[in-house]
Amino acid sequence: MAPPGTDRSRNEAEKEARLQAACYELAREKQNGLKINIKAKASEFKVSYTTLHGRFRNFHKPRVEAHANQQFLSAAHERVLVLWIKHLGSTGFPLCKRAIKIRAQELHPDKKKPGANWIYAFLRRHPDRCAQLKKEI
Repeated sequence: MAPPGTDRSRNEAEKEARLQAACYELAREKQNGLKINIKAKASEFKVSYTTLHGRFRNFHKPRVEAHANQQFLSAAHERVLVLWIKHLGSTGFPLCKRAIKIRAQELHPDKKKPGANWIYAFLRRHPDRCAQLKKEI
């Protein structure tokens, strides 16, 4: 995934929003008993027909959901880590990458160490929540 704030990441977010809106429209039409036309909706929302078809028929998940099992920490554990970072940041306690990695290891179900680049991926996934942390690191 592209770094947050770049044109590519904005385009990906916009594309995902258009896909969700198109799926919502198709589901609403189907619920009302109308004939659904995925090709027309794909054209209307400017998304790929194949992607919309797969998403609407539940063949494919959004990228975030599809790769959730590949992350070091679960979404719930990451929320706990973000809250911990925010709490320490609000108290003025200085944070470093090492402290965050140690806390992540404590949160991991098997107490495994995060990889060398894990912290950077974590900060990309939570750019707004950890903005202060980036400046201090």
